[in-house]
Amino acid sequence: MATATLNHEYAWRLGAVGLLLLGLSAWSVYDGAVAWPRANRQLEAARPFLAAFSDKSIMTPEAWLSSSEDLPDSFPLKQAFDLAEAPLPRKLVQELSEITHPEGNEPEYRRARAKAADELFARDVYPAGKCKGQYVQAAVLFILCCLSFRAILSKRGTVYIADDAGLSGSGFGNAPIPWGDVRDIDWSRWDTKGIVALTTVSGARHVLDGWHFRGMRDIAAEIERHFPRR
Repeated sequence: MATATLNHEYAWRLGAVGLLLLGLSAWSVYDGAVAWPRANRQLEAARPFLAAFSDKSIMTPEAWLSSSEDLPDSFPLKQAFDLAEAPLPRKLVQELSEITHPEGNEPEYRRARAKAADELFARDVYPAGKCKGQYVQAAVLFILCCLSFRAILSKRGTVYIADDAGLSGSGFGNAPIPWGDVRDIDWSRWDTKGIVALTTVSGARHVLDGWHFRGMRDIAAEIERHFPRR
């Protein structure tokens, strides 16, 4: 008699994926509800100090991010946030450094880039739509997490049995399947994926997966003993 039950390695791996998805879901909620709105508030607090720097000179992105010999570890953008006693959002630094503008003569080019920087500071670091989008992402990830654990739970306690009388166990349904009721066996995916499918005379189809269930190779060997592959 051959018996197959849930493969613990498969269950642990799928469970780890489920936990990862759960963590990413929680992270998405945290970003949308806490981290991103906080970055917006930090920029709002720093705006008066950013405006003060802009009033003194034409501040291009390069000027905002350039440190001086006196303060090698600081630069105007960071100084403005330090005056506001607010941390500098990293995303703001990244977006500022990525500002581009068509080339032109030097004064126009500098003014255009300074205007682009001012426009960047005038809007939120993370728009409201993106914050709300994190909740949608969190919901999708949570659903995928639940599906992962559901797949494990649905297979827990499932048993496949093959003996001289035929096939039985919860994996084959409520009633045993005598060997004479097996109509067709599909071995096409067995050698590559460890999957064999059989169809009964009633039309019921049973897919036996050697990765999901430990001992399925013994089940397959018992099937092959009664129905040798051609």
